[in-house]
Amino acid sequence: MATASDRALKAQVRIHTIQAGRSSFQKKPLFFFHGDRSDSPPFYCYTLSRTLGSHQPFYLVDAYDYAGEVKPLTLEELAAIYIQAIRAIQPEGPYQLAGFCGGSYIVYEMARQLQVQGEQIASLIMIAPSEINRKQLFVRKSIQVLGNLFRIQQQRQQLLFLQLRQIIAYMNRRLYPADHRHNKYYPILFARDEKIRLLFPPAQTLYHDYSGVFISLATLYRPLFQPAHCAFIWTDQGTKYRYRWKQSEDRERSTILPGYYMDLLEENIQLLAKTIKFYTELLPNIHESSDQTLSGSPYHSTLYPHSSIAPT
Repeated sequence: MATASDRALKAQVRIHTIQAGRSSFQKKPLFFFHGDRSDSPPFYCYTLSRTLGSHQPFYLVDAYDYAGEVKPLTLEELAAIYIQAIRAIQPEGPYQLAGFCGGSYIVYEMARQLQVQGEQIASLIMIAPSEINRKQLFVRKSIQVLGNLFRIQQQRQQLLFLQLRQIIAYMNRRLYPADHRHNKYYPILFARDEKIRLLFPPAQTLYHDYSGVFISLATLYRPLFQPAHCAFIWTDQGTKYRYRWKQSEDRERSTILPGYYMDLLEENIQLLAKTIKFYTELLPNIHESSDQTLSGSPYHSTLYPHSSIAPT
């Protein structure tokens, strides 16, 4: 009999095969968590796969469909579901994981759980992790404290956070024009469920706000794990919340690229692709006790690691 987790894997986790790789090379797949949902893979994924080379298996993993039957209440629960999903493709390590934006949080926690289970992580690439601001942290943790005090169930606490976001969104749509930065995300939500236009939509509709559900999980997550084969890729306009990862990031293995985080998937996609390729080649060869840095690499002068900023 299928468990709830098994049903979630079939209906709520979607993995696109971008390229299967050449079997003669026997390279381990790279699982790229892009932090969004898409009926078809975004075009930039093909740029990434071409740069990595035809021998590299490359899988694109969509954001979780929170509107389905199984609703994880913690980031740890969500990561465990994803581990089941990638094991259907690659049963054992070493694993190569890369995450963009919200996907960074997922692969980070997946790496922690996989290592606890005795698996090896060949490379963990964190690309522009989502910015969780202090206001979001305060609101979500306040709901948690009050919810625990009054014995409100975790799922109900999560819904309270989503409902508060919905009220703010409703007010924004009336205070600001449609093209204002506060309103740019809503057309995507309307396409998922028209009822999200309401001030108080049904609870199930609130779960179509994937960004909101993710924030409700990420604000309660503490990144304290120190992975060995890990590198961060930031943008020079997106380092404001870098402090959140200070216990996990080895800055000698970090790269800062120009622009904003979405520029990485647009005009700077070639820079991002070359940086990912560099790390997939470097990180598996670093010993856990090593102080090896990126200097001396043939990519050093072109990719500007060591927290430098690449020129435009």
